[in-house]
Amino acid sequence: MPSPVILKTAQAARISCLSATSRDKNAEALSKDAAASRTPRSDGLVRVAHEHAVFLDNQELTMRGFVDAISLLIAALGVGVAWWAWSLLFLVTHQPRPTETSTLSSVVGWVIALGVGALVASCFALAIRGFRDGMFGPKFLPIVFNRQTRKVYHFSTDSDYSIPLWDSLRHPFKSRPLLVIEYDWACLEAEYVPLETRIRGRTLIQHILNFYARDWPGSDTVVHGFFMATPEGRQRALDLWEFIRRFMEEDGPVLNPGDKPAPDFPATLLQSARSTASWWWLPLVGSFVWSLLQWWEHGLQMVGGRLHHILWFCAITFGGVTTMSIFFNWLTFRFFGQDVTLPLVQLAEAGKPLDLKRLAAEAHTP
Repeated sequence: MPSPVILKTAQAARISCLSATSRDKNAEALSKDAAASRTPRSDGLVRVAHEHAVFLDNQELTMRGFVDAISLLIAALGVGVAWWAWSLLFLVTHQPRPTETSTLSSVVGWVIALGVGALVASCFALAIRGFRDGMFGPKFLPIVFNRQTRKVYHFSTDSDYSIPLWDSLRHPFKSRPLLVIEYDWACLEAEYVPLETRIRGRTLIQHILNFYARDWPGSDTVVHGFFMATPEGRQRALDLWEFIRRFMEEDGPVLNPGDKPAPDFPATLLQSARSTASWWWLPLVGSFVWSLLQWWEHGLQMVGGRLHHILWFCAITFGGVTTMSIFFNWLTFRFFGQDVTLPLVQLAEAGKPLDLKRLAAEAHTP
């Protein structure tokens, strides 16, 4: 069942009332009137192109499938807890005891069973929600720039629309709506922000192209915003901004010389493996297969010392999650994921669709 689409303006979806003059001290304001780079690049983000609009894919394919793998583990946990609770309840209620003790044990057993039943139901509700938002969710969440209407659209899942946990059991296929925020290009401002994070003593820098929307052109009040991240450095972020600026302000091309469209969605398990885990899917999937063979031959009472058991546990855990992520990634993009596009009125304003392969060939022709 396709997700319903909710269209809101940035003013209607207001999430903040910050001041435009109190931005991050490290932010570098980017002008719409002056070139920020001599080499505009779409950075391989153009997934769909129309006569007047481009759809930029701002979502990594790597994590698709991981949520579904975790959801499957949660469901397996629910099955395991249910089996343990049933065995415990059977033991408590059927073991011969004196009448008074037997009655108390039965009451305690049923109280435990109800509590565990609620836990099991919660596990299955979480698993269903994970599958629904992951494998059956949208294939990508685009950012759309329309230079004719001077509008920008940002897609996201509606975080304000909360689906009660128990409702996931009653309506397992009820989709979370897609929220499309409409911005006026005149109200949008762009800035480059280097965001520093420290992980295990190392400083990592994310290069953020940040967009924020004023309440009206010239207003000091910021009402909404979104960002695009690139790990490749400041220049790549400026190249991306210059591509957007020229497309909107100077009727720039969809693809510049040297540009490539966004890669196709994975269609085979091998493509899903490469998009999910680059080259290191090979040792992880191999270790998972090895752990299954060990389990098949020896069961849980495996031969070997403590190191062997630790290696087996790590292989079946990390290798298993990776293998399941690859499989669910393939299912999502091959069969179950939803295609995403603008509402009909806004899609008509984008003009006729363009052939990206032809545009890419033209961009690479000297």
